[in-house]
Amino acid sequence: MVMYLNIGWITADGGDLCIFPNKIAQLIAPINGKSVFFKSNELEHEVLITNKARMSITGWLKRD
Repeated sequence: MVMYLNIGWITADGGDLCIFPNKIAQLIAPINGKSVFFKSNELEHEVLITNKARMSITGWLKRD
């Protein structure tokens, strides 16, 4: 899971999370307060180039 903490983020700042469900790229902007939950071990993903400092909280939900 990722929670974004970027107040005043604009498209030109970059830093989108790019996920590939069904092999089609989907961009998620790191806008303040937005949360994203996904299975990072199953879904191909990357963070695109950022043009300024980008803040987020990342966590993993696991079980034995």
